[in-house]
Amino acid sequence: VYLAMHDYDRALRSAQNAVNQLRKRAGNDSVQLARCLYRYANILESQKKYQEALPACTECLKISLSALPQ
Repeated sequence: VYLAMHDYDRALRSAQNAVNQLRKRAGNDSVQLARCLYRYANILESQKKYQEALPACTECLKISLSALPQ
């Protein structure tokens, strides 16, 4: 919602809160966490904060790849 309104600060805080909550609730290898990390990175990318988005993108990819069938 905040991203659609171009309220990037609120969108970023909301996404970071979702990431933190999911880490506590679902652990560090949850597909849900990967989705939240993707959204978080997307918000940073929207602000051209590519270096800040890179760790979230990397973690998202790692989780997503580990969730694939072997």
